[in-house]
Amino acid sequence: MWRNECPDHPDIARAMREGDPEAAPVYCPVCGAEFETAYEDAEGNIVGCDECLRAMGPEEYAERHGENW
Repeated sequence: MWRNECPDHPDIARAMREGDPEAAPVYCPVCGAEFETAYEDAEGNIVGCDECLRAMGPEEYAERHGENW
């Protein structure tokens, strides 16, 4: 039976030991949920993620907040 005696590349060996850092889950600092997209304000502060924020159009905003656009 043939056996592969060639050692793994150092990056592969490290990923196998420590795990892939890019695959590690990232959590929202606002709600704590694992997320795909984070949103920030004009100053660069994280205001939420795709789990804790939702978009609404002007009609829905006016309906919810009683403001006339």
